[in-house]
Amino acid sequence: MTKKYEKFINKRYLDYTKESFLKYFGQKLLLKKEEHSNEATGMGFYRLTYANSKYQIIFEYERLRFTIKIKWEGAFLNFFLQHKDLPNTLKEESIDEAIFTLENGINNGNLEFFRISKKAR
Repeated sequence: MTKKYEKFINKRYLDYTKESFLKYFGQKLLLKKEEHSNEATGMGFYRLTYANSKYQIIFEYERLRFTIKIKWEGAFLNFFLQHKDLPNTLKEESIDEAIFTLENGINNGNLEFFRISKKAR
């Protein structure tokens, strides 16, 4: 581990997020990229990018909230637009519930993706 990682202010939640993804997805998703910084208004920032042969999932935390964005075959989904009832605050139970719900949505095919194009069709 790097010295920068050891001094990261939200290391606990970063590690918990990675553990939750591993718990629910196992080896079905691989962590492709990890970014973190203490520069985001002193509250810390982190982004984890996971992928498999079908999806790219980006978990991002900044300014007391986290988001989950999913890309699939050129389509896009902001997870919390479909799950407005889920909390997205930086708490272990919120992280766990969101990742569990995401895993269920993927397994059951319950995600609604949107394509953004230049043509209004």
